[in-house]
Amino acid sequence: MKALLYIRFSTLKQEQGDSVLRQTQKAKEWCKYNDVELIEETFNDLGVSAFKEGGKRPALVDLVDAIESHRVSVDYVLFENTDRLTRRGYQHALDLVNDLVDLNVNIVMLDTGQIYNKTTMTNLGPVLPLLLDADRAMQESERKSNLIKNAKSRLVENNIIKGKLPFWIKLVGGIPTLNDKAEYASVMLEGKLKGNSNQTIAKELNKLLPGGLSGKGWGGSIVRQTIKNHALYGAKVYYDTTGSGEMKPIKKVPDMFPPLTNFESWQSLQQKKTGRISKKSAFTGIMRCADCGSGMVQRTSAYNGKKVMYRKCIGATEGRCQNVHLIREPDLLMKQMLSGMSYTIKKGYISKTVELIEQQQFEEELLSDARNNKDLKAARRSNAEISRLERLIEESKDEDEKQSTEVEVEYKKVFELEDAQEQNATFRKLIDKVEVLFLRKYGKTGAVFKLTCIQKNGHRIIRTLEQRHGVGNSTLLGTHDSEKLLKEIASLLVGVEDFEYVD
Repeated sequence: MKALLYIRFSTLKQEQGDSVLRQTQKAKEWCKYNDVELIEETFNDLGVSAFKEGGKRPALVDLVDAIESHRVSVDYVLFENTDRLTRRGYQHALDLVNDLVDLNVNIVMLDTGQIYNKTTMTNLGPVLPLLLDADRAMQESERKSNLIKNAKSRLVENNIIKGKLPFWIKLVGGIPTLNDKAEYASVMLEGKLKGNSNQTIAKELNKLLPGGLSGKGWGGSIVRQTIKNHALYGAKVYYDTTGSGEMKPIKKVPDMFPPLTNFESWQSLQQKKTGRISKKSAFTGIMRCADCGSGMVQRTSAYNGKKVMYRKCIGATEGRCQNVHLIREPDLLMKQMLSGMSYTIKKGYISKTVELIEQQQFEEELLSDARNNKDLKAARRSNAEISRLERLIEESKDEDEKQSTEVEVEYKKVFELEDAQEQNATFRKLIDKVEVLFLRKYGKTGAVFKLTCIQKNGHRIIRTLEQRHGVGNSTLLGTHDSEKLLKEIASLLVGVEDFEYVD
């Protein structure tokens, strides 16, 4: 029997506290007491409200999708309490629980120990506390939401500066003043006014202040975000959060901050310029630099009159990573690397044994009640139903043993898909990331890389790439497939006990 934990908290401040630790500890205690295995994979919506209408909780959506597609096979889904499930009222709670129960999983509320499944959801007794808790949670959230809205309204009405300031501003005696980081904002402005790209400006900033503001270096994204900030020309913009979680400007007050430029210059930088159009390939967002973790961005260049695609570390482009080497024709190399490989996933077989056992236990309770009430007709009916369920349970157990628990998906089938975006979406379900590690130079202009494909099931495929001068002169050497190796070792060690393979 297996269980997984869904973790949610509504504010990122809770991440600094014990919210995650508390929810995880409760799950471990419940699993230990009930002799259930808690799988390592969790689904987390960190800093996401369960109250806001239309609020996006991608992990909860992914959880349902993973169970429905049989990517994750569990018997129980654990929630700390009803608040973690939803704060949008009893009807929403009822719909969510029914959606999960229909997938033949049990829902557990850890604070009460109540289990919801197809049997319990037909009884008002266990369902009523769920509905009452959900209704109470919604009313409490509405009260807090109104308090926050009133407080924000007072700030807007009185033009009060509160909260996070732009990185180049500090408050001295309540008055906004430029701090010692203002020069970096000025560098961004000057660079953009000259027509430089965000990556070029980030590279210059990494020379001025290695490590950047956070210690991770300057990136093009912080340049892009800074240039959009109205505080550059001195204005303060107040925002309100819509039901879908978007920030909507509601008031702009000029001359609130010391300006670094004028409005006209700032506005000229907001015009969208026609630049490079990036098309999604099969491995967009999947290939990453092993040194800094940044994405390997796709670019094209001309070689002997032909357009050639290559990838390079975006961190190196911005001057915060030393991996400056290019991978030529990366998608072609990945096709060569993966086409002969397969990915093992859980087969779409759903056991009925647990559900039948729970039905049997329910009938046994009805039988006990019938005997206590001396209702012979009800007792005979329950006895007959229990006998029928016992037979079905034995048949279901036999079927469980016959069914294989795993099937293999061949990567070459994914490459046969015609649409690159569809390929990319499929690969993202199978592959966590492909790490590119530079090992050494190869001749004057070549390079040797280590390519590590880390799959969602935890297994890895590793190849060495020798890339010589020119295009079409790349060779993949050796193959380490941890999943295949594990199966081969297991076949050789049939009957040998106390052996463990660590990938």
